[in-house]
Amino acid sequence: PAQLRDMVTSPGGTSAAAFYELERGRLRTVLADAVWAAYRRTMSLSESLSAGKDPEPMPPRSES
Repeated sequence: PAQLRDMVTSPGGTSAAAFYELERGRLRTVLADAVWAAYRRTMSLSESLSAGKDPEPMPPRSES
């Protein structure tokens, strides 16, 4: 991904500024955490369904 970004981003350009802010805001970490959460939920749902149980509901979201 970094090589592709470097191929299409002009140094000091608008896209470079946007990517810099996304990285500074730890977007990569947030996205990776979201993918892992989806994976864990998939495994939990699969386990419940394989055992013939109703899946546990997701806990309520906390408002930040």
